[in-house]
Amino acid sequence: MKLDAAVKKETCTVAVGSVCVGVVFVVLFFVVSLLTDRVVFDYTVPLGTLYGTVCAVLNFFLMALTVQKSLNAGDDAKKKMQASYSGRMLLLVILLGVGVYLPYFQWLSVLAGAFFPRIVIFVRGIWLRKHPEADSVTVQENGGDA
Repeated sequence: MKLDAAVKKETCTVAVGSVCVGVVFVVLFFVVSLLTDRVVFDYTVPLGTLYGTVCAVLNFFLMALTVQKSLNAGDDAKKKMQASYSGRMLLLVILLGVGVYLPYFQWLSVLAGAFFPRIVIFVRGIWLRKHPEADSVTVQENGGDA
């Protein structure tokens, strides 16, 4: 199966945006650790943030693949989407549970990293409502000869 250009572009956008949000999170975590003794900043914070972010971006990529496959599935599309959702959520819970359990990752940063793609998608949605010309996937798809 060939990976669709829209899947590549959206996954890259979500991944880059999530890493940017992760950097902001790590900096804020560091600042809070300087202001209070209750928060400890060490190597586990950026590692946990990266781990949670990678898990969430992987979840997004698998969802995009499922949507791409479902477009060609016909009547079985709804069943495939439901099965994929259940499988992806189970995988995400297992991966995040491992990240929380392992001492190499700070548990809060692992869980926070899991939400960064949602933040990116939300902010991008607001941006695209105000600037629809910025959505290059839509422009490419609708810009051809009709």
